[in-house]
Amino acid sequence: MGKFSSHISKEDTSIRLFLDTRREKKSGKFPVKVRVYSKVSGTRTDFPIGQDFSQSEFDAIWNTNSPKGVHKDWNYRLKQIELEAMDLVDSMPLFDPEAFKARFYGVSKNRLGLDSLYEEVILECKQERRLNTAITYQLSLKSFYAFHGSKSEILLTSITTKWLRKYEQYMLDQGKSLTTVSIYVRTLRAIYNRAVSENLISKEYYPFGRRKFEVPAPKAKKRALSLEQIKAFYACECQSEYQQLAKDYWFLSYYCNGMNFTDMVQLTEANIDNGCIAWYRQKTRNTNKSQDIIRAVITPEVEQLLNRIKATKRLRSMYLLPVLEDFDSAEVRLRKTQNLTRFVNQHLKSLCKAIDFPIALTTYHARHTFVTIAVNAGVSVAHVSRALGHSSIETTKSYIGSLELKDEHALAAIISAAVTNEEVA
Repeated sequence: MGKFSSHISKEDTSIRLFLDTRREKKSGKFPVKVRVYSKVSGTRTDFPIGQDFSQSEFDAIWNTNSPKGVHKDWNYRLKQIELEAMDLVDSMPLFDPEAFKARFYGVSKNRLGLDSLYEEVILECKQERRLNTAITYQLSLKSFYAFHGSKSEILLTSITTKWLRKYEQYMLDQGKSLTTVSIYVRTLRAIYNRAVSENLISKEYYPFGRRKFEVPAPKAKKRALSLEQIKAFYACECQSEYQQLAKDYWFLSYYCNGMNFTDMVQLTEANIDNGCIAWYRQKTRNTNKSQDIIRAVITPEVEQLLNRIKATKRLRSMYLLPVLEDFDSAEVRLRKTQNLTRFVNQHLKSLCKAIDFPIALTTYHARHTFVTIAVNAGVSVAHVSRALGHSSIETTKSYIGSLELKDEHALAAIISAAVTNEEVA
């Protein structure tokens, strides 16, 4: 059993909050529970609060006199839950486990309010350095309250199929895209699923699914360059050193399997393996524990781009590219990555305008172009899916291919040949 470090009691009942380490979950964590001990009946009853921590996390949050940062925030929330449990016990003439359970899980507005439910997830995301996800949850919650239009808190029980349909129409009337609606509503669905799994609300109220509210799934826009377009872009003359740098970053992403900029800026010498760059996607590192490593060959083109980009700014750090520094916090890394993406997009736009290019290129076009060039050259969907780091081939099923490549070198040759006009052996 986990350690007990807090004890609130009255004459005939005591409350303890603890980490139940008897059974480890798949996540490697354990549930936090509230134990109510009745001295009158001599019984003890445990109530999970719907939050899991590892032993080290719980120690840093609860079993210390001075928790820091996010741990301090969690310490405050756990104390609030503990006090809430004691208030419920105090309001009962005689402790009854079933009555306590009904009130602890079902009546408390604080535990069913979107504010507290979202706050828990946002704190977790920050703790796990998934800052983009935390921002998405923050923006979603802000959007729901803008629609709600009231100072009162939104309760999970008020999220009905009708409410969701009205929210979708409200967003469209505001000029927002279905993609934005989908992103925001998916956070709400995740919150609802979490509440159901933690017994905070019955699944009979669940508003999502067939014949209820179906989360929009708009088709992604095609953002791929044709063979003729990528060759023309490769051959174009830049008007400034900033445009050249933006173009170099774009082609580095293209050559390296359409690598995301978040992954690119965090590459170190440790990612160089036998003539390849090998990495795991930052985007799915917390949601897909069994993801495969992605590999991209360091072709002469890739080596030239790396050297040219590194020469633009001298930083003493472990990173391959001159963007991040060794002791940057997660927040600073996110800000610098966003700044780089904005810089590249801004100067790609000015370059495309200067050369009268038919597409206003962004960083996204590099990834889409990599996929299209590979598939059109005969690379199988399965191989492209692995090269992208997708967890399921379904994500890439819209691309059709017929040739299964034996290794990443053949794929690298195809991607390079699309630009240089060389024949693939």
